[in-house]
Parts: sequence; C-alpha cells; structure tokens
Amino acid sequence: MPANAIEEAFLGQPSVDGLQHDHQRLEEAPEDRSKIGKWSLVALILNRTIGSGIFLTPHRVLAGTGCVGGALFLWVLGSIISMSGLYVWLECGLSMPQRRVHGEVDPRGVPRSGGEKNFLEFMFPNKKDAAGHVNHLRTTCSFAVMFILMYNLSGNALSFANLAMLASGTYDPSKGEAPARSTAIGIAIAVLSLVVLAHVFSRGLGLTINNCFAVLKTSLLLAIVFLGIAKAAGALGGSGDVSKNNFTRNVWRTERSDTVSWSNSLLLCMYCFSGFEQPFYVLAETKSPRKNFPKYTVLALAIAAVLFVLVNISYLLVVDKEAILFSPTGGVPQSTDIATLFFDRLFQGDNRKAERAMAGLIAVSIFGNLWVMTFTAARVKQEIAKEGILPFSLHIASSYTTPYGIWQKYVKGRKYPGRYYEQAPTAAFALHWFTSVLLIAVTAWVSDPRKAYSALVSLYSYTIILVLGCWVSVGLLMVK
Repeated sequence: MPANAIEEAFLGQPSVDGLQHDHQRLEEAPEDRSKIGKWSLVALILNRTIGSGIFLTPHRVLAGTGCVGGALFLWVLGSIISMSGLYVWLECGLSMPQRRVHGEVDPRGVPRSGGEKNFLEFMFPNKKDAAGHVNHLRTTCSFAVMFILMYNLSGNALSFANLAMLASGTYDPSKGEAPARSTAIGIAIAVLSLVVLAHVFSRGLGLTINNCFAVLKTSLLLAIVFLGIAKAAGALGGSGDVSKNNFTRNVWRTERSDTVSWSNSLLLCMYCFSGFEQPFYVLAETKSPRKNFPKYTVLALAIAAVLFVLVNISYLLVVDKEAILFSPTGGVPQSTDIATLFFDRLFQGDNRKAERAMAGLIAVSIFGNLWVMTFTAARVKQEIAKEGILPFSLHIASSYTTPYGIWQKYVKGRKYPGRYYEQAPTAAFALHWFTSVLLIAVTAWVSDPRKAYSALVSLYSYTIILVLGCWVSVGLLMVK
C-alpha cells in the first residue's frame, strides 16, 4: 500500500525501484493546501448528522416518553452517549494502525483513511499461513463484503426521489396516491450519477459544495428555532398559549412508564446523531489530524447537539403536545410528525403547503447526505482494494488526476513544473455507483418506492450501524 505523508516522515521516502509494477503503484499524498482543513472536518460531520432524523423523529420520542421533560432529557442524553462514541472513534483513529519508527522501540499510531477497516484489522489481525502469506478472509474480507455491498446510498436516493416528487406536488398522499415507481427509480439513479460525476470531476469542488450544504442545513435549523420563538411571541400570529401548555410544572408527568418505550425513544435520538464517523474515512487526507481531530470533531457534534435540542424546543413552542400524545385511535398516526404540524401552524392551517415544505427540507438534507457519504465511502472502498482482494484491485486502489486537475495542468503546468494536481479515486467511485444502482435494481419489483426505501434502510442499519458498531466496540474492549 502506498504510504501517506505522515508515514513517509516516520518510515522514510519509499522508492520507486522497489515496486512490482504489475500490481503496485506509488501515489503522492495531497499537498497541505489540498488537504481537508479544520472547518471542512466540521462540515463533514454536520452535513451527515443533520438529515431527515431531526424532522421525522421528535414526535416519536415525545410519544414514547409521554412528556415534554422526558423527551428533551433523552435528546440531551443521546447527545452525551454519541459524544462518548466519538471519543471511542478518536481513540481508535489516532492510534490504529501502528507502525514501528526507525530508532524507536515502541510502535506509533499512524492515521490512515478507512475508518473501521483499520480498527478491525488492528483488533483482529489477519492471520498468516505456514508460507507467510496473509490470510485476509477473517477480518478484511468480512468487512469488505459488508461495506462494499451495504454501505451505499440506494435507500437515500430513493427517499430523495420520493420527497422531491412530494415537494413538487407530483402526488398527494392524502388522496391515497403513491409516487410512480419508474419515475422514482429514474430520479434516484440520476441523482446518484450526478453526485458521483461531480466528485470525479473535482475533489475540491466536492469539498466546497459539502461545506455549503453544512452551512445551509445549519441555517435551516437556526431558521426553525427563530421561527418557533417568533410564533410563540406573537410575531407570526401566535398567542403563546401553546408554550404555556407545554412548558409547565408538570413537564415530567407521564403515563408512559414502561422501559421499552423510553429505551426505544433513546435509540431514536442516538440514531439522529449518527455521522460523526465520516471524517475518519478520509483521515489521511486531513491536515494535522492529531491536532485538529480532537478539537473540531467534538465541536461539530456539540453544534449538532445544541441545534437538535433547540429545534425540539422550537417545535414545542408552536405545536401543542396533545396533538402528538393523543389521537382518536389512541395511538400516534404515522403521518402526524411534529415537523409537519410545526409548518402547518406557520402556514395558518394549510396542511398541504406544510407537507410539501417539510418534504422539501428533508429532500435537501438527504441530498447533502448523498454528497458527503459518496465522498467518504469511495475512499474506504479504495482502501479495501489496496489489500488486493478485489477484482481489478490495482485500478480501484489507484487515484487518478481529475478533469479539473488536468485542466489545471494544461493551463498552469508550464508555470508550475512538478506541481501536485488534485486526484480522485475514480474507479472506487464507479464501484460505489454500481453497488448503489444494483440494490435499486434489486428492489425495483416493489410497487411502492417507499416500501423499497424502508427495506434498504433496514438492511443498511443492521449491517453498517449495528454489526460494525458492535464489532468495533468488542474489539476495543479486547485490546484494552
């Protein structure tokens, strides 16, 4: 595997003479000016964390706890638990894998891209056979199968297609209409192709747009906070009666005392904070990781935590808790989410406009998720290919000069001889696109695209979030 700049400092400059050119290639690390900076680290986490969860989850948390105080407490507790998970990833990312430095006895941690791949290979080393060859089957191959097949964006792309059609008024769920299957599949594949092509065209463009999405999403949540305060204060026709009813001395009074409801609500809160692992997938491409990662990853998750709590308070300043806790059937209808009710109150009872507004916000959030996860997932699949376990591993493991980099070289090459021009894992992006489209095709027989989305999200959640999370946690306990 080619060494990055940090490893070169530790281990010395690798020599081209030592390469076996039929299956090895030496790549240059990005220059400092091209590396991911501290604020881009923050943007990677914010763009991934601020997704559909903050719009679709709060009403379920409130219904599960049965009281305003309990719901807000679980949001705070969920942020604390997620912050603890981030510290685990920081411990792993900055200390695994380890390399022995010339002149020193103890090995040092060398930050590498790949995230959980590096953690698991360090915790559960691949065994060598009698001939000294490394057997990758147990750890690397197991991780590769799960990540390459399941860590894709097919579910997100289908969800974006459904919500985009809802926001544009293409179909009306209140009339029993469903999104057209062929149209949803076409939009999903088109948006996947657009995102992949943009990242292949220019690495810098991908990071810049990701930063813009992070700013946009943060601004949307801040707008919800200020709109809620203004509505409660009477600036938008509110009377303040809702906030007086929701925030009383009885905020902790509830009829939901069963452990299952509260634990499920806590899991929903924690799900909304998922996404802090994104920068660890591109760790080797960041600037001064040991200095910047501990500060700015924690800052990003703290910003998300504060915003999520404030948004929930804003919802409750506008929407009466009784609209969520009680219904004619005694349960919580699937369509009665507090975000839709929030916009319904802002639009003075126009439920159709409220539904379309919320669909538009969620579609923007999901598109941002598509953007950041495509950028990071391709890097992990590139790291997997560097182990030589995939067909055409050398091509997938290699980075190629982007079209924008070629343009830079053509225009500025004579002026700056020997200059580094930006590169991207083009073949890894193609692999990522192929697996995402493959799963969309597998679920194409489902008549309602919303059901296909549910199946794909469940598959992703169980394999990537649950299995990999438990695997890393058990491994860390064994190592410690």
